[in-house]
Amino acid sequence: MKLSNFSILGIMIILCMGSRGIDMLRKHPIKSWINTQYIECLKNKLPCECETLTSGPFVLIMDTSLNSTSFGVRWRWGQVNEFDSYGFRKESESRYDIFVDLSNNEFGSILLGKDQLYFMDSANKKSTFVPFGKSENRATSLAVSDDDSGYTMENISQLNKAFIKRHYPRLQKILNEDSLSCSCSNGLGTINVISSPHKLWIVEQRRDSVVLYDFEMPPYKSVPPIIKKKIYKSYKW
Repeated sequence: MKLSNFSILGIMIILCMGSRGIDMLRKHPIKSWINTQYIECLKNKLPCECETLTSGPFVLIMDTSLNSTSFGVRWRWGQVNEFDSYGFRKESESRYDIFVDLSNNEFGSILLGKDQLYFMDSANKKSTFVPFGKSENRATSLAVSDDDSGYTMENISQLNKAFIKRHYPRLQKILNEDSLSCSCSNGLGTINVISSPHKLWIVEQRRDSVVLYDFEMPPYKSVPPIIKKKIYKSYKW
């Protein structure tokens, strides 16, 4: 269901909070947040499945500079991983209302807490987010662009924790690459792809194992894409 179908938020929620989270955003207007449900899912599953299982957006990007009305989210609609940007209106130091169009049709609110952010949808369902990556002052507008490198690197960070918990090396050591990112690829048929500047791998969860594959990119006009892969390493999960 698309956002335009959300009804107007009916219940107003007031959050009492300390000044730390507010000061952090004043110093660094643009900050990225990740859904704690998504993080919890990555302890046992891979990004494609966790995107589907997470209620609402799994990544949120917010610009709180004085003249900004920019708010961006990344979520999964069926088979598609999308980034969308919307407007917001500041109601208080800790509350922002989000709108889907110029007619101010409201579909949710953001409540800013101490080191946490709460996204309330039109059904009054709350999702909790924590910050990730670096806060920064960007020149680009969230309304027209999305730098998703942050969350794909955060996927690697969370997957590393899952590997280490099971007494395996970090992915950088396993793949012999220092710089890695991981995303759920729509173009290749909703599969988990780990990328380095030099190479790509597929990662799949099969029964009680996580399997890493070497693979070749399919021909450009291959529909559906025909992927040739071979097992690189397999780990009991």
